[in-house]
Amino acid sequence: YFSEEDAEIQTILATQVAIALENARSFAASEEARRQLDELARRLTREGWESYLDSLESDLVFDYSPEETSPAAENGKGAETTVSDSAALVHPLTIQGEAIGQLKLVEPQMKSDDAADIVTAVAASLSAHLENLRLTEQTQAALAQTDALYRGSDQVVRATNIDDILTAVIENTYLGQLDQANILLFDRPWDDTAPETMRLTAVWEKSDNPSLIPVGTDFPVAQFPTINLVSHDTPLIINNIDTDERVDDMMRTFYIQGLGMHSGVVFPLTVGDQWIGIITAHSTQVLEFRDEDVRQITSLVDQAATVIQNLRLFEQTQAALTITESLYNYSQRLNVAADFDEIIQVAAEPSLKDTADRALLYTFDLDETGKPEYSEVIASRGDEAIPVGSRFYLPDFPFARLWMSDPHNAILISDITADSRVDEKMRAVLEPSGTHSLAILPLTNRGVWIGLISLAWYDVYEFDETDQQLYNSLATQASSVLHNRLLFKQTDEALSETAALYQASADINAATSFDDIINALRQHTILGRNINNLSLNYFDRPWTENEQPEWVEVVTRWSKLPDSAVMPRYPLSAFPSAEELLRRDEPTIIEDVLDDPRLDDNVRSLYAERFQAQSTIFVPLVLGNQWVGYINAIYPQKAEFPDQDVRRVIALSRQAAVAIQSIRLLEATEARARREQALREIAAKVRGSADVDIVMRTAVQEVGKALGRRTHILLGDNLKQDVN
Repeated sequence: YFSEEDAEIQTILATQVAIALENARSFAASEEARRQLDELARRLTREGWESYLDSLESDLVFDYSPEETSPAAENGKGAETTVSDSAALVHPLTIQGEAIGQLKLVEPQMKSDDAADIVTAVAASLSAHLENLRLTEQTQAALAQTDALYRGSDQVVRATNIDDILTAVIENTYLGQLDQANILLFDRPWDDTAPETMRLTAVWEKSDNPSLIPVGTDFPVAQFPTINLVSHDTPLIINNIDTDERVDDMMRTFYIQGLGMHSGVVFPLTVGDQWIGIITAHSTQVLEFRDEDVRQITSLVDQAATVIQNLRLFEQTQAALTITESLYNYSQRLNVAADFDEIIQVAAEPSLKDTADRALLYTFDLDETGKPEYSEVIASRGDEAIPVGSRFYLPDFPFARLWMSDPHNAILISDITADSRVDEKMRAVLEPSGTHSLAILPLTNRGVWIGLISLAWYDVYEFDETDQQLYNSLATQASSVLHNRLLFKQTDEALSETAALYQASADINAATSFDDIINALRQHTILGRNINNLSLNYFDRPWTENEQPEWVEVVTRWSKLPDSAVMPRYPLSAFPSAEELLRRDEPTIIEDVLDDPRLDDNVRSLYAERFQAQSTIFVPLVLGNQWVGYINAIYPQKAEFPDQDVRRVIALSRQAAVAIQSIRLLEATEARARREQALREIAAKVRGSADVDIVMRTAVQEVGKALGRRTHILLGDNLKQDVN
C-alpha cells in the first residue's frame, strides 16, 4: 500500500528521470551534430586544399639552409630534399584534423624534446597561417570571379545587340581563353521536336580576322556536328577533342583537321522552358575547364539567353510596328489612288529592302465556274514591262498554277533558278527578261477573283517572313481598292456611255438627211474609227424568212474610195455567202477579210481588192419586225471590235433605222406633195384655155417641165409633139 507521500515521491523521481533521459538524448544529438560539423569542416578543408593545390602549377615545397631559402624543386611537381626520416624531425601540418602538409627538421642540433616542441608549435602556427592565406586567396579569387560575373552581367543586360552580348560573355569568363565563339539561334524553340534550321547570329574571333562563315548563314540543325551531345539544360564540355570518347571519328576529323580545333564547348541558350539556341566556342589548344569556370559561364549564358530573347521580341515588335506603319501608309496611298497606275506604283514599293524593278497589274475575265480564264494588263511599271491592254489565255499562261491553287497568300520566289516551284517552261519565260526574283499577289474580294499584281526584281531578293506578312496584307488591301476602282470605272464608263448614247441619239433624232445620220454614227461609234468607207444600205424589200430581197440600195455613204470602186446598188444573188453573213439579230464581224472562211470568193474579191478592206462589220437595220437593211463599215487595216463598242453600235442602229425610215417617208411625202402641186397647176392652166391646140400645148409643156422629160400627146392617128 502506497501513501500519497510515496506517490508524490515516485512522481518527482519519474520527472527527474525523464529530464535526465532528455538531457542524455540532447547531449548525444549535440555530440553527433558536433561530430558531423567537424567531419564537414574537415571535408571542406580537405576539398578546399585539394582544389587549391590542383590549381597550382607545382607543390608548395620549400627548403631552408643556412645559405638560402628557396623552393626545393624548380620544375614539375616539387620534390622534397632527399633525407631519411630517421635523420629528421617531421611534424604534420593539419587544419581541422586534416593533414595539408608537413614540417621537416633535418638533423636537429638541440635535444630532441626541445626541437619537437619547437617544431610542434611552429607547425600549429604555420598551419593556421597557411589556412588563412588559402582562404584569403580563394576569397579574393571568388571576389574577382564575382566581380567579373557582375561586370559581365551588367554588360549583357545593357547590350543592345547580340554581338555585344557575345563579347560580354567572352570577356568576362574563361571563354576568353578560347580562339573562336559563335551564337546560333534556332528558327523556332526546340520542344518535343527539333527545329529545322539555326542561324549564325554573332561571331567572335580572338585574332580579329573576319569569320570564314558570314553572319546570317543558316545551318540544318540535324547536320550540326555536336548537336546530339547537347541538351537544353546541360552544357557540353570537350577538353580534348582527340581523346574524348563522345566524339566520333568523323566529328574528330572535322574539328581537328578541318578547323584546327582541339577543345570545344557548347552552352544551351534556354529561357524558361524554351531552348532558343546555343553558344559554341573552340580552341586550337587543349584546355581544362574547371567546375567553377563552367558555373560562371553557365550563369552568364543564362542571363544572355534572356537578353537575347528580349532583343528578338523587341526586334519582332519593332518589325511589326514597321510593317503596321508601312501598311498604314500604303493603305492611305492606295485609298487615294486615282487610277490603276498609282495602285501599281504603290504595290512596287512595299519591300523594306529594295523596290521592285518591274510591276504589272492584271484583271481577270472569269469562266462559268468563276475561275480566271483571261487576264489583261491594265497597268505596268518599269523597263520592258508588258504593254497595257495585253491579254493572256490563262490555261496557257505558265504562272497560273502557282497562284490559282492558293488565292489567299502571296507567292514569293527569291531565286527562279533554285526554287522548285519554277519549272523549265516558266524559267524560259522569265530569264530573257532578266527576272531573278518574283512576287505574285492574288487579288480576290469575298472569294471572287479580281486580278493579280506581279512584281519582279532583276537581282536575287531574299524574301523573309516580314515580306510574306507585308505582301499578304498589301494584297488584301489592294484587292479592296482595285474592286472599288473597277466598280467606279464601270460606273464612270456607264455614265460616259449613257452620255455618249444620249448625245448620239440626239444627233440621230435631229438628223434631217441620210448624211446627218451617217455623220452621227461616224462621230459616236467604232463605225467611224479609222475607216475608208461607211454606208447605209436598204433592201428593195424587207428580208423575211420566206422571201429575200433582190437588190441592196446604198442610201448614202461616206467614203475615201474612188467612185469607180463603188456602186449605187448591188444584186444579192451575186454574193452566195450573203445569207450567212447578214443576220437580222446581231452584227457580223469580219476581223480578217483574207482568211475568214465565211466569205465567198465574190465577197472576198469585192472587199479585199475593190474596197481594200482587211476588216469589216455588218450591222442590221431592223424596224419593228422588219429587217430593212444594214450598216457596213470597211477598215483598211485589221481592227478589233470590243464588246462595249459593239453594244453601242447595236443600240444606235435601231434608232438609225427609225431615222432612215422617217427621212425616206418624209422624202416620199414631199415628192407626193410636189406631184400633187404640179398636177393642180397643170390642171388650172389647161382649164384656163378654150383653144384645143393651146390646151394640148400647155398640157405637154407643163407635164414635161414637171417630170423633166420629153413629153408626147397622141390623139387618134396623128402625133403632135412638142419638144421641151
